[in-house]
Amino acid sequence: MKTIVLSLALWLGCTLAGNKDRCETQADCLDGFTCTAGTCEQGMQTTCTPIACDGHCGELDDHCGGTLACGSCPDHCTNDARDPGETDVDCGGDCIPCALGLQCAQISDCQTGTCDAGTCRAGTWSTVAAMPTAREELAAVAGADGKIYAIGGAASGGESAVVEVYDPDTDSWSTRAPMPTPRSELAAVVGSDGRIYAIGGNFTDLSPPGPSIVAEVFDPAMNTWQALPSLPVGRENLAAAVDSSGTIYAIGGFDGTTLDTLGTVATWQLGAASWTTSTEMLTTARSDHAAVTLSDGNIYAVGGEHGLATGEITAFEFTHPGTPGWNTLAPMPTPRKLLAAAALGSSLYAISGNRYNGAGMSYTRVVEVYDAAAQAWSQVTSIPSGRFGHAAVALGGKIYVLGGQREADNARTAIVEVFTPDP
Repeated sequence: MKTIVLSLALWLGCTLAGNKDRCETQADCLDGFTCTAGTCEQGMQTTCTPIACDGHCGELDDHCGGTLACGSCPDHCTNDARDPGETDVDCGGDCIPCALGLQCAQISDCQTGTCDAGTCRAGTWSTVAAMPTAREELAAVAGADGKIYAIGGAASGGESAVVEVYDPDTDSWSTRAPMPTPRSELAAVVGSDGRIYAIGGNFTDLSPPGPSIVAEVFDPAMNTWQALPSLPVGRENLAAAVDSSGTIYAIGGFDGTTLDTLGTVATWQLGAASWTTSTEMLTTARSDHAAVTLSDGNIYAVGGEHGLATGEITAFEFTHPGTPGWNTLAPMPTPRKLLAAAALGSSLYAISGNRYNGAGMSYTRVVEVYDAAAQAWSQVTSIPSGRFGHAAVALGGKIYVLGGQREADNARTAIVEVFTPDP
C-alpha cells in the first residue's frame, strides 16, 4: 500500500490539474512542465512561443494563455467579393449604392437612376396628363411655342385628323383645328418657319396612293392648315427630319401602290413647287423606322423593318446634309420596328417598339441611347410598359412618349410617359 501511494504522488506531480498529461499549448501544462508533441513533459522550460497571425485578422488566442492582435478585419463591403446582403461586388444592400450597369434589388441599391429589372440604369420615368384621344401610329412634335402637338393617328373611329396640344407649364391638353386629311402612320416635323409639316400616312381609306402622297402644313399662330405639293410616291410608316437649312426630308417608308419598302428620300425646300427625290439612297430600305437630327447636324435613321420576311432590323445610318450619301454606323443593339426616337443634344434615344416578326414579341421595353460624340450605344432605364406605334418628343431636356399600343393594356393608349435623364 505504501508503494502504491508514492507512485501516485509522483504521477500527480508530473501532470496537469485534472489528472491528464495531454496538451495543446504550453498553457495546458503545470509549472515545470513543457508541452512537447502533445504531452506535458517535465523540464525547465517555462516560456511559450505564440502562434503567428498567418493572414488571420482580429483578436486571436495566442495558444500561450493570452491573445494576439492581428489587425482589424476588412469590411465585407471592401473585399472584392459579392457577399450575402450585397447585390453586386461590394455594393448594394448594406454597402454603398451600385454604379450604373451593376446589379440591384431596389432603387436604393443604385447611385443614380433606378433599379430596372435587376440592373441600375440611368434616368427615371414619370407620367403627365393623358391625351384626350387614345391613338396609335400618330405623329408628334415640339412646337416653337414650347408646346407638344399630337397629330392624327389611328383612333377608335379609324384614321384620325385630331390635333391636340400639351402645355407642360399647366400639365393640360387643348384641341386645335384638325388636319384636312385624316391619316395614321404619318410623319411630322417643325420647319424653320415654325410651322408644322404633316407628311404621308396610311393609304387604306382611299384608293391608293390616297393620303400617302399628302403633305399639309399647320400654322400654330393662325390655327389653320394648308395643302402642300404631293409627295412623288406614296409613303406610309415613313420618318421625317429637317436640316439646318430648313430642308425637309421624307425618309423611307412603304409604298402602298407598289407594295415596296422604300430606300428613297424625298426632300422639299420651303416655298418650292414640288418635292425632289434625292439621288442618295438609304443603305438599307426601311419602313416603321425612326429618324432624328442631332446637334452635329447629321440626320440619323434607325431600326424598322426591311420587308416582312426580313423582320425587324438594327441597321443604323446617317447623312450629313451637303455631303453625298448615307453612311452605316454601329447597329442598334435591339432590333425593332414601330419604335420612336428623340434627340437630346448629341444623343439619340431609341424607345420601345415591336419585335413580332423576328422574336414573336409584340412589345419591348428597352430604351437604348446612341451617343454621337462617343459613337457608342448604351442602355438606360426601360419604359414602364412597352409600346409600339407611339411618338416621342424631346422638350425641356426631357422626352415625352405619347400614345401607341401599350403592353399594360394591350390596346391603344392616351397615356403620356416622360423620361428624365440623370443630372
